[in-house]
Order: sequence, then structure tokens, then C-alpha cells
Amino acid sequence: MRKRIIYFTAVLGLLTVFYSCQTKTETHPAFVKVTGTHFTVDDSSYYFVGTNFWYGAYLGADTAYGNRARLIRELDRLQKLGVKNLRVVAASEESAVA
Repeated sequence: MRKRIIYFTAVLGLLTVFYSCQTKTETHPAFVKVTGTHFTVDDSSYYFVGTNFWYGAYLGADTAYGNRARLIRELDRLQKLGVKNLRVVAASEESAVA
């Protein structure tokens, strides 16, 4: 249970960091919908660039394996590359330390 709380907290921290990296003057589009087999916003096609960021919760964790400086660098780099969508693992099993 404690591990789940740690990972949940890490994910919330990651989302907070990512949200704070957004410019405050940026206007967000209307809600993305599915029309047939395509994503649309206001009846126009919507395309996005995204990636799996499976280790993001680990980097955001307040533990020995966490590395928030690296997390910020990687989020900044992804943003510069135009990545606007991330899939982050919210929970996982901790590996045994050898």
C-alpha cells in the first residue's frame, strides 16, 4: 500500500511539474472528440505527437531513485520537440535492489 501511495504522489508531482511548464497565456482548444476513426476539435482534424513516459513517475518520486532535475530537463526537451501528450505509468512493482 505504501508503494502505491509513493507512486501516486510521484505521478501527481509529475503532472504538477508538466502543468507548470505550460505558458499561462496559452489558449487550449475545445475538447477533443472522436469522429469516425479520427480525432477532431471543432469539426477539424486533430493530430498530436505523444510518447510513453513510463519512467516519469520514478523520476518524480521523492526517493533515492528519483531525479527531479532530470525530470524537468526531459519534460522541457519533450516540449521543445513538440510532444504535447504523455502516457505515464501510475503504478508499478518496485524491483528488488541487488
